[in-house]
Order: sequence, then C-alpha cells, then structure tokens
Amino acid sequence: MSKPLVQHAFQSLLALGLVLVAPLALAQPGGGRAFDRLDTDGDGAISRAEFLAAKAGAFDRVDADGDGIVTTAEMEAAREQARERVRERLAERGGPGGGFAQADADGDGKVSREEWLSAPTELFNRADADGNGVVTREEMGGLREQARALRDAQQTP
Repeated sequence: MSKPLVQHAFQSLLALGLVLVAPLALAQPGGGRAFDRLDTDGDGAISRAEFLAAKAGAFDRVDADGDGIVTTAEMEAAREQARERVRERLAERGGPGGGFAQADADGDGKVSREEWLSAPTELFNRADADGNGVVTREEMGGLREQARALRDAQQTP
C-alpha cells in the first residue's frame, strides 16, 4: 500500500473515530452532549479509561456481524452510516480513516477487537492538550477545530 493511500486511510479512520466517539455535539461549547456521554463518572473530565470504553463501543458498532473482526466492508458501511447521521442532524438544524492499516497489526486485512483497542489513541491524545491523562470540557471544545480542519483536508482533492 502506498504511503499516500495509508495516510488517507489513517485520516479516514481518525475521522470515523471523531464521528463515532464524539459526534456532531462536539461543535457545542465545551463538547456538549458528546462530552457528557464520554464522561461516564461525571467528574468533568474524560479519563483514558472512559475514552477506551467509548472506543470499545465504537468497535462493537462497526463490527456489524459481531464476529470480533472489522472488515473494510464493515468499516465503509459504518462510515456511510455515520455520514448519514451527520447529514440528518445537519438537516434538522437547518445547515448543510492509514488507520485501518495501522490498526491491522498483523497485516491480515482484518482488524480484531484486540487490534482495534491496541491501536493508537490519537484522538484522545489530541484532545488531552496538557497531557495529564484526562480531557476537560475546555480541551474537548478545542478538538472541534481539529475535527473541522481534518474534514476540510479530506475534502481537498
């Protein structure tokens, strides 16, 4: 796989993670509902454990047949479903992933649950601006701009 293709695939997976783990509510100040869903203990911060639990849930949603393996077809179907949910939410409001290769540690063209959960937690690391292992509402709010920049980069030919 060529380096640009791997890079594009990684960006696609990162974008999918943004859509699945911190959906449209991310655009609200402080992270909004997405933050509240991730902050399961209600302490005002998202710990790495809370983030990883959400990541596990995202895997389960993408693994459509529940076999513990994510295929490229399941990944693409999940991306399309996520896009459709975003389009629906935007319409309601009146407005307009190299990651697979990186997650596929053994290179067999499939991503197991263990590989998925072992893959880098780039999204969490980006949000955790001060590197203290928790994401505050303020840090989550800063992630919105990163998500917008990633979306814009993917739309640029």
